Amino acid sequence: AMGAAAIFITTLVNKTKTAVLIGISILIIGFVFIFLFSGEKMSYVLWSKNSNPIYRKIFSYFIPFFNFTKIFMDIKYKASVNYNMATASVIEGEEYHWKDLTSKPNTLTDNVESSDSYDIEPTSHAVYYLLVNTIFFFVLSLYCDNILPNIYGNKKPFYYFLLPSYWKGKNSYVSDKRWIKETQEKYPSIIDINELDDDVKEHYKYTCDEKLNKDPIKIINLRKVFGKFKNKKVAVKNTCLSVKKDMVLILLGQNGAGKSTTMNIMSGLSPSSAGDILIYNKSIKKNPEAVQSELGICPQDDILFKNLSALEHLKLYSGLKGAEDSRELEEFLNNRLKAVQLYTVRNARAKTYSGGMKRRLSMIISTIGDPKVILLDEPTTGMDPVNRRYVWRFIEEFKKDRSIFLTTHSMEEADALGDKIIIMSDGIIKAIGDCTHLKNKFGNGYHISVIVDMINVETFKSIAAQMVPGIYLADDSAGALLYELSYEQTNYIPGFVKYLDENPDNYVNSWGMSQTTLEEVFLNVIHGNSNYKFKEE
Repeated sequence: AMGAAAIFITTLVNKTKTAVLIGISILIIGFVFIFLFSGEKMSYVLWSKNSNPIYRKIFSYFIPFFNFTKIFMDIKYKASVNYNMATASVIEGEEYHWKDLTSKPNTLTDNVESSDSYDIEPTSHAVYYLLVNTIFFFVLSLYCDNILPNIYGNKKPFYYFLLPSYWKGKNSYVSDKRWIKETQEKYPSIIDINELDDDVKEHYKYTCDEKLNKDPIKIINLRKVFGKFKNKKVAVKNTCLSVKKDMVLILLGQNGAGKSTTMNIMSGLSPSSAGDILIYNKSIKKNPEAVQSELGICPQDDILFKNLSALEHLKLYSGLKGAEDSRELEEFLNNRLKAVQLYTVRNARAKTYSGGMKRRLSMIISTIGDPKVILLDEPTTGMDPVNRRYVWRFIEEFKKDRSIFLTTHSMEEADALGDKIIIMSDGIIKAIGDCTHLKNKFGNGYHISVIVDMINVETFKSIAAQMVPGIYLADDSAGALLYELSYEQTNYIPGFVKYLDENPDNYVNSWGMSQTTLEEVFLNVIHGNSNYKFKEE
């Protein structure tokens, strides 16, 4: 009964420290309660017919240790051993038998005047009340756990057990065509998609096209709002997204852009304010448990048990996924550990791991059970360059027949893994496409750096302007010149490079050339500077 009451308390608090304080407080109250009611008379006051039955029933129904005290005192007076100090003798107690559960205790009332007023209920009544306590608190725990919001604000309506979706199995599928149509009708877009980038606009239209869109993952008009009134913060603004199989989708954005919030909604941890997500014909709004069965999740924070080894972690999560312990399973898990260079420390406790090793273990845990969709929230944070590439290689191989969502702040990682890259800002998708497409569209083309002697700077500038019409000088610092060439000027690049390489006038001391990086593309998109603006200038 106390275990059930403890479970109920956990539904009321979300913080460990608060739970510990409440637990210690209840423990102290219990000791005080037992102390007050452990006397020869006080223990039976509320259980006698002479007392008001309403108070006794309130205590019995809602306070488990009140019933336990009654049982303890009944057994104590019947079976305890007493020591008589006057005669220095030990008085043996009677034995307590099963039949005594249904009989009224008489050890106390035999020694009390007017014992008729102490017509005590049998021990079995207290046992029945403990069973009632257990059932009551378990049912209340289940109910409160569903209707009270968790740390992400996720909760069910108070009438959730009356909904048909609650009693359906996990494999409750919905028609994707009907879902697309109904979701747009129920959650209409509140932003003007015509103001978005052309690629984003086309992707929105494709996602919302019930005839064309056959992708396994669909997000329509997803919106998330935190707070109210003056504290209102819109984290995600009407996101529409469609993802195919065999794809790693990279989510880029500043802190607070809405990347992790989108993934939390996908995982069912946080409820959306509007919009819905369909994953393999399972709706996150209607049946989040069914969606979660298709997911593997690597959160930002490592959820590991410090006294378990890497192999024990994988076996634990494999068991939760329904896998049976066998030699084949252990070999399979060892291969996963080898892929990310954790095999040699597979039996070491997690508390001895470095930050990068913990991230690798968390990433491997997310792949247990071979989920169809994997959410990786900054999986390579804290890793050194060598082990980061082992993880990249594993992700690249593992994406076959799966869809992988990955958030990162590493542009190198996005460039290496991204089949499609999304750049978010202020909760809105600002750009979408593969790395090459984004560089061509939002990048500044090519950079050519040239170092010449100060005496020849002006002469060289005029030569460069003649060879590449419209060439843009981005920087001029003591003979170190940095030119930017757009993709429209690509035809002039071979001739200019040939001049720099041959150096017929001996003006060039050294030179170098590079293409626009993804980081520059990211900054251009975030700050609203596109290649179109560059061309106009």
